[in-house]
Amino acid sequence: MVKFRFQLRQASEKVLFIQPLFAIPVYFSVLLGTPPIWSGLVIALIPLGIRFWLKRRLIDRTPFDLPILLFLVGCLVGIFVAPDKTVALAAFSTTIGSALIYYGLTGNGTASNRYWINVSGIIGLLILAATIWFLSQGNGREYAFNKWAFQLFRWLPRTDITLQMHGLGSVLAVVVPPLIAGAIFSRLKWLRLLYLVAGLFFLFCLVLSDSGTGWLATIFGLAFVFLAWRLWTIAVMIPAAALITALILDVYSKFASLSQSLSTIKLLERVHIWANTLPLFTGKYIFVGLGLGSWYDKYQVQYGITVQHIHNNYLQIYADCGILGVLAMVVAYVIFVQLTIRIVTASKNNAWYGPAVGLAGGIVAGAFFAFLDVTTNGIVILDNHFMYLSIPVLWIWAALLVTAQKKLSVPPMHG
Repeated sequence: MVKFRFQLRQASEKVLFIQPLFAIPVYFSVLLGTPPIWSGLVIALIPLGIRFWLKRRLIDRTPFDLPILLFLVGCLVGIFVAPDKTVALAAFSTTIGSALIYYGLTGNGTASNRYWINVSGIIGLLILAATIWFLSQGNGREYAFNKWAFQLFRWLPRTDITLQMHGLGSVLAVVVPPLIAGAIFSRLKWLRLLYLVAGLFFLFCLVLSDSGTGWLATIFGLAFVFLAWRLWTIAVMIPAAALITALILDVYSKFASLSQSLSTIKLLERVHIWANTLPLFTGKYIFVGLGLGSWYDKYQVQYGITVQHIHNNYLQIYADCGILGVLAMVVAYVIFVQLTIRIVTASKNNAWYGPAVGLAGGIVAGAFFAFLDVTTNGIVILDNHFMYLSIPVLWIWAALLVTAQKKLSVPPMHG
């Protein structure tokens, strides 16, 4: 009996290591209709029961618990406000899935570095798969500099759901800064080389995606990394930015690809959408938002124009969750600044310093990207069926940031 309990405990601990994977059925439920949402959620919640049995707590406390709670309560309010409960419930289910991924990762914060190397490798492979998926569908803007890349994967089968250029751009924008930071701060030559090769590869893929917003976001993320490395780099970055801007303005109208990638017309269209959205917040909607996943229909009814999403993550969260969503964003921002200060002032001798700085830089890039697009939620339309679901990238990066900062707080081993 004792041996059985020991083996059961070992098996249970292994389940907790893969806890984030238990949320995947929730996404299958929404996208494929199987398993049913209720069973997908039950599967996702199984590790919480195991964690409670092993550690007498459902989750480990983290710095972002308060904003997550505020956000989830805002989503619940959004369900009651939303006229289409099916869309709202699907959105809430995947949001719960994203939160469970976050707590699954932070719950393993004390795991060995080998575990986190494996996690990083899996994330890298998923991003590589997403890049190939995007190129294979051929749904991006094709020009002389990237057309050949789309041709490489034409032989792969097309899928009903495709990844848009800015979807890939948002992911790559938050991936490149951690890799470059690893190349700068790692003390092992082979590891620096690995980080550098991976960083340059994904940076190249970002260029091929033709996501101008992703390009700009990456610049902000990398600027943060370089400033954390050497503060004097600001003296180089400012004139370099001015020179690059001048060159772009000089050749802007001469290259169709450049004027599309960094389109001022598209920017003005976004500003127009934002201006049109604000009048929708009247009466009680000022406080509770428009309803979870409801902006698409309300905008279409009000203006008779089909616009897939709001192109502003902050306004989208307000539309979904109301004042509680805004409050969650503000609190999360304050906590992020606090964590970032602790990270950049920590010992650079710690092996986690580079990844931590890079992850902070990735979130900075994502925060910039969020001004011009929606990065935390995705819209899928199949056979006139509208689906609105949470994208877990920010949740994963927040979990990794919390873990990295926690690792940095442990003094480095000597001898």
